Amino acid sequence: MHHSMIRSLDKVWLFFFAWLIVGCTGLYYMKYGKLELFDPRGKLATASSSMEFDREVETYFKAKFETISRVVFHVQNNECSCNIFSEGHIIELNELFKENSYTVEYLLVEDFPSVAAFIPSSPSIIIFDSSGKLRYLGPYSAGAFCSTSNSFLSRFANNIIEGSYKGAYVIHDAYGCYCLNT
Repeated sequence: MHHSMIRSLDKVWLFFFAWLIVGCTGLYYMKYGKLELFDPRGKLATASSSMEFDREVETYFKAKFETISRVVFHVQNNECSCNIFSEGHIIELNELFKENSYTVEYLLVEDFPSVAAFIPSSPSIIIFDSSGKLRYLGPYSAGAFCSTSNSFLSRFANNIIEGSYKGAYVIHDAYGCYCLNT
């Protein structure tokens, strides 16, 4: 009986170490395997440096949607596994913006492939103020899990709503869980 008990313990330890290796590999992949640059080709960085960039984005959205005044567009790619990390942001931001008379729209890259000219990766967000002026374009946040604690928008949302934020804030230099909108 003592001999079979040792074999059982050996199996338990073997199972434990196998589980540990698989778990660590999974965590490594989740943390480092999905990290991408939001604008890996530098297209947004170059385009947003133009004085006409904000107007071009506004013109594009005005042509595609009935109104862009007080509208928040959540941009997603159906194939992107990173969407799950933006869910907390979306809920939080939708509450804040809806309380302040903003409309929330969901834009799938598959339905609007030309949006990739302005938004290199998703999940991302675009916000227009009460005058239909671009106020924010870029990712929700950065980091391995793009959590709400790393949010870019939390700093600007109230200023955008109050109208005290002048000009557009375009984020292109972020590193996190993003999928290219090719």
